Formats: sequence, C-alpha cells, structure tokens
Amino acid sequence: MPKSPVSLQIGNTTFRRPWRIPEGLRVLEKFNSEYNFKKDRESEKYESQLIRAISETGVLESDGKNNEWKGGHGRKFLSFCQKFGFTSPRPNNIWGKGLYDLNENGEDKFLIDFLNNSRTDIKIEKFPFSITPLGKMLADTNSNEYEITSEQKDIFLKSLYYQIQPSIVHPFGKAYDGETIRPLQLFIQILLKLIEENMEPTLSTGEISLIVNTAWTNNLSIIINELKLFREKKKGKERKFAKSWFESKGGKNLYKIDFDTIWTYADPNISYLCSTGLVDKLGRKIILNKDKIEISKIISQEDEFKFTNYEDYLAEFWSGNLLPFEDEKFLTEKALFNTNILKEKFNYESLLTQDKEFEKNKIKKIIYHSEDKIQEFEEIEFFKKQRDSTQEIFDTLENINSDYITYNGIEFEPEPEHLEWIVWRAFLAINSFINEIKDTRGFKIDSNFLPSHHAPGGKEDLYFEFDDYSLIIEVTFKTGGSQFKDEVEPVYRHTAKRMNLLGDKPVYCLFIAPTIDLNLSNSFQRKYYDSKNEEYSGNIVPISIEQFSKMFFKLFHEKKILTPLLFKEIFDIILEKRIEKEPKQWQTFINATIENKLSV
Repeated sequence: MPKSPVSLQIGNTTFRRPWRIPEGLRVLEKFNSEYNFKKDRESEKYESQLIRAISETGVLESDGKNNEWKGGHGRKFLSFCQKFGFTSPRPNNIWGKGLYDLNENGEDKFLIDFLNNSRTDIKIEKFPFSITPLGKMLADTNSNEYEITSEQKDIFLKSLYYQIQPSIVHPFGKAYDGETIRPLQLFIQILLKLIEENMEPTLSTGEISLIVNTAWTNNLSIIINELKLFREKKKGKERKFAKSWFESKGGKNLYKIDFDTIWTYADPNISYLCSTGLVDKLGRKIILNKDKIEISKIISQEDEFKFTNYEDYLAEFWSGNLLPFEDEKFLTEKALFNTNILKEKFNYESLLTQDKEFEKNKIKKIIYHSEDKIQEFEEIEFFKKQRDSTQEIFDTLENINSDYITYNGIEFEPEPEHLEWIVWRAFLAINSFINEIKDTRGFKIDSNFLPSHHAPGGKEDLYFEFDDYSLIIEVTFKTGGSQFKDEVEPVYRHTAKRMNLLGDKPVYCLFIAPTIDLNLSNSFQRKYYDSKNEEYSGNIVPISIEQFSKMFFKLFHEKKILTPLLFKEIFDIILEKRIEKEPKQWQTFINATIENKLSV
C-alpha cells in the first residue's frame, strides 16, 4: 500500500484566521530587511525573534514555544507562508548545528538555483524566507478589521488554486508513492457531487475530519459512499458521534493520529477554504457560495497540473498572475455584471461607469471594489428584512441552546457566534441605532450574513449606539464557574472602555447567557476598578436567553412596543435596586421586572 499522510491539512492550527496573515507578512518583510543572515544563521534565534515581532502587533496573542523550541510559532508561521506560496521554502539546516545552510553572503542556495533555472523574470530576493510577488500582493492589503476584503479573498484563491500535496513547498519525503491531491479542487468536486447526488450540499467538521481529510484519494465514489454511510448512522451531537465513529473504525491504530488532533485539523481547512470566497460556512459546515458557483465548476473540471519542473511550478504559483481561466473577456463580463447590479439594484455609480477604459490591470480592482460594495449594500438589505423576520428570529432564539438550529433549510449545531448572531438580528429588527451596521457586530459574516467566527477577544460582541445612550451586548453559552471566571473581567473592561470614549453619554451593558451565575451577578452589582484604579459603575444587566426571548416575542413581535427607550427604562429599574439586594434577590427582582413589563 502507498504510504500516505495521516490527514489532508490546509494551513496549520496556529494560524487559523486569514485576516492575521497580511500583517504577519508586513512584519516579516520589515524583519527580513533588517536581519543579518550573513552573521546570524541560527534557526531558533531567527524564528523566535520573528514571532516576537509578529506578536507585538497583536496579530498573535502568544510568542509561545513548542516544548523547548522557542521559535515554534515562528516556524509554524513560516511553514504556513511557504505552503501558501507567500514566501520561499525553509532553507536546509546544517545537520546537528541548528544553522541555516547559506552561502558566504547569507543567501539561500535554493533561491539562487531557482533564479538561475527559472524561465521567468519573477522578482524575489535571495535571502531565506523571501516574500514572493504573491506574498507581496497580500502584504500590501489591509483587512477590514477581522474580515478579509474581496481583494484578499482573490489572493487566497490564487494561493489555494495552485496548492498541491505533495509538492516542492509541501514535501512528504522520498518514500511517498501515493496520489497527488489538489485540496481546493477536491473539496469543490465533493461539494458539487453532493448536489448531483441530491444529498445535503454541505460538509461538516466530522465529515471533513474523518472522511475527506483521511481518505487521501481523488476517487469521489469512495468519498461519497463513505459520506452516505456516515450520514445514515449519524445521531446526536456530531462531535460525540464522530468520536464513536473514530473508535469503531479502529481509532488511532487506523488513523495514525488521535481524535482531538484530527478534529482540530478541520478548522484551518474550513477557514482557508472560506478565505477563497468560493466556500461559505454554516456553523461547522461548509457549502459552496452560490454567487461563485461558475468559478467552482471551472476549477472542478480542470485536468491535473502539468509542469516540466519545480521552477516552472513555483514561477506560476508565486507570480500572483491572473488564473488561467481569467482572460480579459471573463474579467470584463464579471466587472460589468457587478457594476450593473450596483446601478440597477442599488442605484450606485461604480468605477466602471465612471471610467470607460477597459485596461486589463484595472479590471480586477473594479471587481474588488464592486464586490465589497455589493456586500455592503446587501448587508443593509439584510438589516431591513429583519423587521419582517421576527417569528424566525424568535424560533432561533428558542432553540439556540439546543442541539441544532436551521437556517436557509440547512440544519447545523449552534456555536457561540450564532448566539451573537441571533441577538444581533433581534436588535437589527428593533432598529433605531445610529452607528453603521458593520460596527454593530464584533463577529465577521460571510455572503449569507452568517457568522464565520465569534467576536475576537478585546472586542464587544455587539454594540449599538442610540440617541440617548449606548448599549454593549455580551453573550455566552457558558454557565456556572466558567461564566464567572471568564466573563466578569472582559465585560467590565469593555464597558469601562466605552464609558471613557463616550464621556457623558450613558453606557449600558446587557449580558445574556443560558443561566446567570450568582457570583457573576454579585460582581456586576459592585464597582469596577481599572488598571489605573479608576472606579466605574458598570451599568451591567445580566439576563437569561429565555428572558430576552420572551421580551423580544411579547414586547416586539406581538405588541410592537419594544424600543431602545423601553429597554433603557427596564435597565434603569433593574440597576436602581442592584446595591440594596443580595445576588439571588436581585436575580428574582430582574425576573419580576421583566414579567411586569410583559404583562402590561
């Protein structure tokens, strides 16, 4: 039998979020320009100093080490960039010395050979981990906070399009004699085949982990048959079922890897497939983006890559050039299609209607601009539709803490970001906020306006500014001790930060969870002191998901009277009694206040 890898992996579990990579590349570019490879060739020193520099930007929360290897995260970042075609491959190490094997000028012999043998005029430095033109393109972009732009999605698409395993930048060793996998094409082919077979057109975390990633084959029949069996037998929570499937198949003896690791590997696969814009996320499932289905079909039907040598492959991979199917006709039609949508649907004059020149190097920029604008306008349309979706919002709120929720006909397990998302939709329906829609949410959304990840640390889950006050909303599925331990400090910190920013304008915080821990209630009843010992009265109101659902249903869906001012009135009544009551009494009073308003 051919010796195959244990799992198909796109990226790695240290750098799972695409929006982090452009800043990491900018740091790498500056770091390399100042690093003396002629003098300092110690790999651990270089990699530990690099990751420290990246961590200082806030892109990575830790400059941690793998066991005793201080540059562990640095090595993982560089490995990621190598496989994505953003940098040149890691140089050889001198055996037993931990030193990069470079020439007398500190230059990488691999790059020297590449430049000598390549038939293109590609521009790249000769020093280790030089940034490629493709990497430079990504480094020159800026993420929209925690969301990547259309231009960045296009660059990730260029990268994933050319990734093959094994390859010169993703080697498996000389003993490998199995199939060559093109991950992006394989996943697209599977998702299209599911549509053809009238199966649910998604792939879940369990299916990716235990079937697609471990099959290591391009044979769709094998994969689809196994998916059918998995779905026939599946019951209950997917992770629990997936673990029992793993054990029934032979566990680590068969998969050559433990369950937790194999499950975790699916996350970066999902994240970076979605980064191409061709794939969307539904909970822990992926589905093809219906607006990009034609591109997916083109890629799915392509033949196996044929390159004479690795220099030709890298020259194409690293170049950042248009993809083979992106001729001028294809791009012009796409640009015209987008600009017509903007003009006819949103009455927006795009770049193309202002500039009649169809210069090839401008068409891509027009497409990026138009796609971002369409997404912006469609989010406004999504916001307006929420007022007519109150029954569906309530039904989802009612089920958000259960095993499954349904959206657009697809059933999936709710994650923490879906609690943020459904509360966000409730407040979009209530309306009357004055900040920009995209500023009301801390989580990022995809083309279906579903969250692709929860709000990152340091950012409120939701934030709404009204005429008379501002409201922070923090939500969690956590209960008991973990709720108290993990939520009190960040909730107070976010509230204090907003109070400092807004001055005299009142700031409230609504905290929503399945149940409210008494210790958390007790903390929110007291004063908060920041790092400078400044005292704050947090104005934090803790309520359950059920209490919020009842208020939304009775006061907004049925009676049409729930407004930001009515919320403020309820908050003020609750907060007025917080000091004089014991935590359990305060919780009883909160519930009585809500019930009293519901009965009016």
